[in-house]
Amino acid sequence: EDLQPRAFAPDAPDPFEAAGLNPEEMSDRELNDFFNELNRLDPAGLATLGELQVEEIALAKVVVGCGGGPLNEQFIAGQVRVEYEQDFLDANAAALEQYKPE
Repeated sequence: EDLQPRAFAPDAPDPFEAAGLNPEEMSDRELNDFFNELNRLDPAGLATLGELQVEEIALAKVVVGCGGGPLNEQFIAGQVRVEYEQDFLDANAAALEQYKPE
């Protein structure tokens, strides 16, 4: 399900025209209020968003509980990079020998 407000769907009519408003005649505050209202999700969308947030929090707790997280991700990426670099050097040692300083 798409959580984008219906007003911004590709087939949605012009929101100003649908509301009988002219954006050129509206103050900044009126424009902000208008767009804030357009950005509101309907009750079904809010319920779906709430369910997704519950799943996201549960997943984050599991990841952190297993030692995951941004710092661990960087550490593992560094280890993998070192392994790939060594594999490359081992596989291409003969071809790289010509670039070795004498």
